[in-house]
Amino acid sequence: MRAWAQAALPPALVSMRVSLAFVEHRVNVYLRFGRPTREIVLDRWRRVAVFMPGAVCCRVKWIGNDYGTALWQLMVLQAPTPLDGMQRVSGVVPGARILLRSAHAKPAYLDEIRIGPERMRLRDAFRFMDAEADSLQPGDRVHTYAGFVIADVPA
Repeated sequence: MRAWAQAALPPALVSMRVSLAFVEHRVNVYLRFGRPTREIVLDRWRRVAVFMPGAVCCRVKWIGNDYGTALWQLMVLQAPTPLDGMQRVSGVVPGARILLRSAHAKPAYLDEIRIGPERMRLRDAFRFMDAEADSLQPGDRVHTYAGFVIADVPA
């Protein structure tokens, strides 16, 4: 087929493959929600979830060491369609659209965000209740999230 004729063809559908793993006390990469079209079991510890373009899933990654949690990450991903852009994500082939990412109990980026025409710091615009959030954290029975951020608009 000539190059100009091939360029006129619609792009092929490519499925998104998400690597999942579990090694007790060390690694747990799992789906919080999402319905893969199929799941491939590689061995006792690893499997791959396959999603069609446009499908949405939530992948949670927990990595531990002898001292506890070394990494905790939650990502809501959308399988890219042929004409979408995508970001590289470790363990996701060929990539995905990142809809949400959360990875820290006390996210440092909150101190860097500037809002409004006067470029006010987010921490100055809102009243953050860190002590209240910290007191609620031990009561989180599901332990899905690394921490809480509670804020209020000052009167």
